[in-house]
Amino acid sequence: MKLTRNINDELKEGLVGIVMQCHQDKFDVHFPIPGNDLNAQVSGKDIQFVIETKSVTN
Repeated sequence: MKLTRNINDELKEGLVGIVMQCHQDKFDVHFPIPGNDLNAQVSGKDIQFVIETKSVTN
């Protein structure tokens, strides 16, 4: 998922994270930032789910 707005000084719009657990109206998210991994509980209105697909060519 990625953030759709700035949450604070560390969690900026566009930052990509991994949803670890879902709650009724919030998500526990892990942000694997080199040297400073962050975990946060984020509202569903502040995230956008993204899917990346890669083509394999020979």
